[in-house]
Amino acid sequence: MALFYALAAASVGWWAIAFLILTGLGSAAYHPQGTMHAGQVDLRLVATGTAYFFLFGQVGLAIGPALAGSMIETWGRPSLMLLSVVNVLAALWLWRNPQLREGHEHRKDATRHRALRFGWVAMVMFGVLLFTRMTVQATTNTFLPKYLQDIGWTPASFGIGLSMLMLGSAIGNVIGGSLADRVGRRKIVAGSMFLAALPLWVYLDTSGALFFLLIFVIGLFSGAGFSVTVVMAQAMLPKQKAFASGLTLGFIFASGAIGAAIAGWIGDQIGLALVLQGMALVAIVSGVSALLLPPTTAPVEIAVASPVAHSRSL
Repeated sequence: MALFYALAAASVGWWAIAFLILTGLGSAAYHPQGTMHAGQVDLRLVATGTAYFFLFGQVGLAIGPALAGSMIETWGRPSLMLLSVVNVLAALWLWRNPQLREGHEHRKDATRHRALRFGWVAMVMFGVLLFTRMTVQATTNTFLPKYLQDIGWTPASFGIGLSMLMLGSAIGNVIGGSLADRVGRRKIVAGSMFLAALPLWVYLDTSGALFFLLIFVIGLFSGAGFSVTVVMAQAMLPKQKAFASGLTLGFIFASGAIGAAIAGWIGDQIGLALVLQGMALVAIVSGVSALLLPPTTAPVEIAVASPVAHSRSL
């Protein structure tokens, strides 16, 4: 990721786009394993652990646009190569930390699995949920900066706006994961998307502090179900959690790309403002599809005795 991000920052035209696409290989290889391990930290709080895993990535995404916008405005796009140094340092620390590997060896046999059965209708509705929820996020993240630029905002200004969206998503992800372990996964995913609909419908008609507040609220509600949907997928394939995580994340990101592409095409016909406001309707569809899913909160992971668990209980 560090290599291809640096090359993208130093390149122009289609080469920059090609290098950005290649960064996805590193991200795709990292997230399934990371998501699986995060859910194994405390089997009673699977959604919470997964939410904290995504929190730190989303905090980076929240800081990134504001930081990158200021760097580009001050030193130009090649200055973004400096951010790749942080990735290299993180990779070196991960490579040299043996506790991460040892922790997995202790935990890998600490659970038994009982599979839940899901019909084709449930799987289709789950796909609709993933597609619509991510379309709302990806379209807003992608085209809000373009819309703000078109109406005269500077890169630093709309970078802050996008950072508010990402920050809200990061906080909402943790709140949603924590609540999902207590009140149910479907309720959190459906409720959060329903609550996102109103601010999505009205925020472009506001300005000043209220505009930034509504962007934050949109991020808060639209991001609340992200880690919860990954945990729901793990419940569907409890013996293949890394595969379930990778499959779901791949589908989520592909859905966001396809949804944003469709939204962009529609935006060329009717304008970005209507497309961005129309995400409110997509959010409602996402909430309805979540309500139509069967429960996934049955005890698919049952902790059994292990030296690690015993020592922690003492």
